[in-house]
Amino acid sequence: MQNYIDRVIPMIVQFFRVKYKAMPEPSRYYFIADGRQARSACGYLDANTYAYCPADHSVYLGQAFMWRLYNDDGDIAPAVALAHEWGHNIQSRVGVPRSVSNNHAENVRYENQADCVAGAWIQYAGQRRWLEREDIRSIDNLIRDIADAERADRDHGTLEERGNAMSLGTRDGLEACNRFYPATPIITGRD
Repeated sequence: MQNYIDRVIPMIVQFFRVKYKAMPEPSRYYFIADGRQARSACGYLDANTYAYCPADHSVYLGQAFMWRLYNDDGDIAPAVALAHEWGHNIQSRVGVPRSVSNNHAENVRYENQADCVAGAWIQYAGQRRWLEREDIRSIDNLIRDIADAERADRDHGTLEERGNAMSLGTRDGLEACNRFYPATPIITGRD
């Protein structure tokens, strides 16, 4: 999985470098091998993690979680999930307000915007002919899998909400993701 992520990160970064002139990348990418933990500014994380930590601007990629996505949903799934985490990097860098309470609707909107960003990366990957026919089915499986994993007190959207958010980015591109927080756009014509 380390080799996989080493190949995928440049594909994700390329998209954001095309879209932004000066958007900082995540400070680091930490691969967390099975049985290991990583200490982050957001706490201890393990191999079942796939997360962006805004306190240290780093992405934490757990081997067990990545393998589950890859094995259960297809080889594109961990890349799409990484594009989602990159969405959180952008939100953090431009100041999209994250709910500090347990406001379900705000948390869902925040996560759905990151899903939209992942969709925009899917659009770009398709334009570059990086996707294969079976990747579309894999993306559908991924959305279903991650939506089904949520509890009743979830902070991510339902299957329909997540699918709609990702489809918005795939269809209309990164600029469409501004619809979630119009007062704090994640991309402008000046980027």
